[in-house]
Amino acid sequence: MTRRRHISLTIVVTSVALLAYHALSPPHATIEAGNESVKPTRVDNDTTPDSPPNVIIVGAGISGLSAALELGSGGASVTVVDMSSVFGGHAVMSQGGVSVVDTPVQRETGWQDSVELAERDFIEWGEDADPEWVKYYVQNSRRDIYEWLT
Repeated sequence: MTRRRHISLTIVVTSVALLAYHALSPPHATIEAGNESVKPTRVDNDTTPDSPPNVIIVGAGISGLSAALELGSGGASVTVVDMSSVFGGHAVMSQGGVSVVDTPVQRETGWQDSVELAERDFIEWGEDADPEWVKYYVQNSRRDIYEWLT
């Protein structure tokens, strides 16, 4: 599966999970009482062990687990299923490693990195690497990942 296809599939799965959550949520309404508005309260769904879940998420990679967390935080009863016995998807396969290009930490430690070097490595060593995605990633990984996390 190409990276582009994987990202597209991730977006679709997350969107379906969010749509399912909203479709299964109780309706919210504001009741007018004179000049006062009564804010709606969330009605807890039946979450007894015998009741079926509100949402089933297929895939326990970062997208599936993120969707489960968001849906669960919103009050949905969520079940996550995965074909693997270990959750984590590609993060497990990569042992949690992520490549970020030309960070301040790399510069401080004398590690030479550049957009051009990273792009060449991704294309040469990456399996089924999409040149357009690689170019975007190497140009934006520091901002989109490193700066966001730090």
